[in-house]
Amino acid sequence: MGATSSSGTGPLYAFDGYYYFYFEATRRTAGESYYIYDNNIRFENKTYCLSLAYHMYGIGMGTFVISTSSKALGYKQHFSVTGNQGEKWHNIDVNLPLNKDTWIYIVAIRGKTYMNDIAIDDVILMPSPCSP
Repeated sequence: MGATSSSGTGPLYAFDGYYYFYFEATRRTAGESYYIYDNNIRFENKTYCLSLAYHMYGIGMGTFVISTSSKALGYKQHFSVTGNQGEKWHNIDVNLPLNKDTWIYIVAIRGKTYMNDIAIDDVILMPSPCSP
């Protein structure tokens, strides 16, 4: 897949392979949130490592958030970054304490302009804590 459909934003290529997922900012309003979430998996009660690459390039860039929510553990934000991060991919590893009722949220919040497509790639959830 090449660049996103909006010029001046988004990646030119995937971090790994040919495809990536992105949140399109065109025809959306500032502050609007886009979610990827799931709790179809019944997690064991332990810490998992979420590893992924993210790309945040463009004028008026919004915010990228990773959070979890469950009855037992409540809502917790584990990672957040705001603003233009340059025309490059960034790797993160995030420890997520999970249990059978946990929802994982990957969220993009639109910034001020259409030039803030946020992309993710190479998403892996491992059943052990992240290495230091």
